[in-house]
Amino acid sequence: MEQRQEKEASILDFYSTIKKTILYLNPLYNNIYRGFCFMAKAMIIEPSTMKQ
Repeated sequence: MEQRQEKEASILDFYSTIKKTILYLNPLYNNIYRGFCFMAKAMIIEPSTMKQ
């Protein structure tokens, strides 16, 4: 349980780092980031909640 929370926290850190980087770039990349986040959540978070 604790290990899973650590993993999710590191994933969120990863997202925030990407977000900060992309906010400095063209807003077009912001839309790409949102699409990436949506797909990543579907792949990473959804399966982990289904396993429980």
